[in-house]
Amino acid sequence: MKSSGRLCLVLIIFILSSCGTGARQPFEDPNIDKPSTGVSPVIPPELEVKNTDKTPNDETWERVKPDIRSKEDLLTYRDLKNAEAKYILETTAEQSNDKPYYPVVITMNKPLTLPQLLSLIGRYNPSLSKSVQAKAITTMKYLPKVETVAGEDKLIVNVVKFESSNGRGQLTAETLSKPDELEALRSQIAQREENDSADFELIKGVTSIMGGVHRDFFFTVQEDPDVFLADIGPKELYTGEVDRASWNDVYDEVSRYLDK
Repeated sequence: MKSSGRLCLVLIIFILSSCGTGARQPFEDPNIDKPSTGVSPVIPPELEVKNTDKTPNDETWERVKPDIRSKEDLLTYRDLKNAEAKYILETTAEQSNDKPYYPVVITMNKPLTLPQLLSLIGRYNPSLSKSVQAKAITTMKYLPKVETVAGEDKLIVNVVKFESSNGRGQLTAETLSKPDELEALRSQIAQREENDSADFELIKGVTSIMGGVHRDFFFTVQEDPDVFLADIGPKELYTGEVDRASWNDVYDEVSRYLDK
């Protein structure tokens, strides 16, 4: 990723999960350059399950899934992920001069409406003008199509996970910027679920986002009142032990164990 210029807010690799089901899909790390360094293990194995295999292209791919079974596990996991992230950021400082954006999966404290998500993005991306935000907030049904400015903007949004009237879904930011396509999808799913299309909400609340975060703003995002956890991935992604990684958000656990 270049340190200047414009970056299109489009996902290169994404998974589209079916709305109206409870199926849970892991995020893949986005197409963002990653600094590499040696990182000591931080997360105990009882809180994370890791599986590694080879892709058809002979790449090593690590899949990480949290194993959280209580509120205490969840809070401990967040603290440990923050400690691991701090270590990663410190030890990749030199390498990140030309690669300041880190892949990130962000879990919300509670579902956000699209206007609330837009407000969160606007807190970190100066290029998102107030007029653009106002236009999207007026409609409250889509995100504006914008380009983020490398170096100036600190948060890249590629994929949005959300709750709908009848389950869950996952869409790219590109798709979320197309009102006509969203309305067609909403109507189609409403008919499939035998709901009155006027009452069916395709996006009741955003639970997680996947994209990239500028290293200088990682902990600012982590401490945002709307954010429960910003996760830059497993240590092996930075040590060079694996070529690719995928990791889950933890919204299921937040919803199950934390009081709203």
